Amino acid sequence: MNILIIGGTGFLGSYIRQYFSSIHSVDYTYASHNHPMESGIRYQAGKDSLNQITNKRYDVIINNINPLSLSYGQVVACTEDLILFCGYSNSKLIHVSSVSALYENRFSNSYNLKKAITEDLIRAEIPEENFAVLRFTQLFDDKGLSRTSQAGLYYLLKEIKNQNPISIFSNNKDCYRNYMPVELAIKMIEAIVNKNLCGIFNAHLDRFTFSFDELIRNLTGLNENYNSRELISVGDKIGLLYYIAPQSNDLEIAIGIENNLIDYFKKAYNLI
Repeated sequence: MNILIIGGTGFLGSYIRQYFSSIHSVDYTYASHNHPMESGIRYQAGKDSLNQITNKRYDVIINNINPLSLSYGQVVACTEDLILFCGYSNSKLIHVSSVSALYENRFSNSYNLKKAITEDLIRAEIPEENFAVLRFTQLFDDKGLSRTSQAGLYYLLKEIKNQNPISIFSNNKDCYRNYMPVELAIKMIEAIVNKNLCGIFNAHLDRFTFSFDELIRNLTGLNENYNSRELISVGDKIGLLYYIAPQSNDLEIAIGIENNLIDYFKKAYNLI
């Protein structure tokens, strides 16, 4: 199977590329001018045309573009270009989206809205049997590559390991988190490919959703010597509030889950 990963060098993209390269023929794009990757395809989202940079046809295209640094116009342009390329290649599109794109979350900031715009265009212009949208929550790994994107989680792990008091958001009682190990995200993508699942998927596990207080209680249990139960409010600093829709059950059935979340947290904790 020929697979193209759009955005194959970031945190999640690197994991996707490494996994699928071992079982399929995989090409990937990268955006950096300063650090060319000889085996990849240089692609500037919103500026380049996929049809012009590759004449290869793909069975599956995995779109993992991070829209954070793109303008709204570039988001629309690269999504339209992707849709055209999928039609030309007769490819199935797997779009890596986020809980940010849910209607309840999309107007919170520009990143969320860009994620939502991409979803809306795909849903409007590609038949449902030709695409799958995976709305992930907060992905982390046990190698520490997600320290930047999930700084809050690693902050908690570090303070607990060092037996320090934990600073919390002033609105922590209204904050919920759903952290999911990146290997489960890869399994979900694999299930979409192998089982030819289509449509919109809230790609997370409901039993991994915790209130902020529940999360702290679970994490403090990783250090049996942790004695500090002091939580320090950080005044007017407001934590992220976001809505988490119920998961898509057929994804959990497709991948099967043996471990609980604490097992995965423990791996990340041991890196600290």
